[in-house]
Amino acid sequence: AVATPTPPPPTTLATPAPPPVTVAPVPTFEETGGKAAAQVRAANASFKAGSYDRAVSAAQDALREDPQNENARKILENAQSGQKALVQLKAAETALARGDFAAAERELEAARRLAPWDRGVAETSSRIGEARARAQRDTDTKAQSAKTAQVTDYLNQANAAMGAKQYEAAIAFYNRILEMDPNHQAALIGKTGAIGAKSQSDAAASGARPGGAVRSFV
Repeated sequence: AVATPTPPPPTTLATPAPPPVTVAPVPTFEETGGKAAAQVRAANASFKAGSYDRAVSAAQDALREDPQNENARKILENAQSGQKALVQLKAAETALARGDFAAAERELEAARRLAPWDRGVAETSSRIGEARARAQRDTDTKAQSAKTAQVTDYLNQANAAMGAKQYEAAIAFYNRILEMDPNHQAALIGKTGAIGAKSQSDAAASGARPGGAVRSFV
């Protein structure tokens, strides 16, 4: 008698979480006096808070009052880069929403070049990494489910072949399973049983006993 093998429970594939994302330090500007000092301070405070529109407006006011103010010019340039980075980050979010990870990462990289200090760069990068890992887990789960279903189908066909005493067909189905999973215990046990049953069947068909040749004496 050959025991009917049962498939093992499906395994869960683990996908590593994306590493944490860091950002560059926020640019700092020296406090200077002069007739545009108040506007420069306002621009600097807005820039540090990530309010690039206000920083641009305050820096422009400072430059109108003091066209040679170097700090106002630097704040203006950085704030304008921050504005452009926000546009790129919005494009990255749009690409991420439609599942286009490559486009999202291109837009993110453009934003990082413009404003590597912006927290939005790190946050968007984390969301892209998490979404990509989640998509990979879904893909792995579907692949594992398809593999499990295929193995179960082969096992059922092997069992049917064993029931019909079609041992070569059963062995072929077990071999297919072992090609997919060389350590599949049910297939290993089933194949061993099928080989043994085939040997007994062949011996019986040839008229010989399994223990060896039969000698008769007169």
